[in-house]
Amino acid sequence: MHPTHIKVLTPNSKDLDILCVALSIVKTLDQINDFKILVKQALNQGFDINMKDGDHCTLLYYSCTLKLYEIAQFLLENGAAPNIRNTVYDQITPLSVVRTQPKTEQSIYLTKLLLQDSLLKLCQNNDFKIIDNSITVKDIEEFIDWRMSISSKNNEFISYHLKELHNLQNHLVRNTKFSNSEIIQKLDSILITAEDYNKSFEQLPEQLIDKTEAIEPELTGKVAEVISETA
Repeated sequence: MHPTHIKVLTPNSKDLDILCVALSIVKTLDQINDFKILVKQALNQGFDINMKDGDHCTLLYYSCTLKLYEIAQFLLENGAAPNIRNTVYDQITPLSVVRTQPKTEQSIYLTKLLLQDSLLKLCQNNDFKIIDNSITVKDIEEFIDWRMSISSKNNEFISYHLKELHNLQNHLVRNTKFSNSEIIQKLDSILITAEDYNKSFEQLPEQLIDKTEAIEPELTGKVAEVISETA
C-alpha cells in the first residue's frame, strides 16, 4: 500500500471503501504512515472522517477491532467521534470494542484516549453542549469508573482529575436528563477527599498504570508488537 496508488480522493463513500481496504491490509509501520497520508489527503478534499460504510462502521471502529491503536489515536486527533454506534451489530461503539479486548498497556491507553476525547475535553472547558447529543449515561459511568481506577502518587494528578469530576458533577445536577441518575449519587460519594478518590474503585496494578501513563511518546514503537499479535 502506498498513497501514490490513489491519484484522487473525493468526499464520497468510495473514499471510505478505499480507506477501509487500505486499513485492512496494514501490517507494518511504513504502511501505518502511508495510511495516515491517505486519510490526510481525503480530509483535505472534504472527506467525512465519521462516515459509515455499508456495514455501518467507521474507520475508528475498524481500527479498534484490528487493534491498530496508533491509527485509532491518529483518527481521534483528526476529528473521529468515539461514540458513534454501529447500527447493525448491537449498537457497539469503538469504546465498547476496546474494553472487551485483553488489558494491555496499549488497549488501556486507547481506552483512556476514547474516554478523554468524548468527556475529558468538555470537562476541562466546562463546555457540555455535546453531552446531550452524543454522551449516554453509560458513557459517563465508564468515564467515572475509569478515572476512579487510576491510582497515582502525584497529588497534582489527583487534584486535576478531581476538578474534572467536579465540573461534570456541576453540569449533571443541572441537566434534567441525568437528574435522577445514580451517577450523581456516585459522584457525591466519590468527591469527598483525595484519599477516598483513590480507594473508591478496584485499582489497576501500579506497574501497569505507570506504563500506561508513559506510553504516549512510545506508542509508535509499540505498534509492531500489536501487529505481530493480530497478524
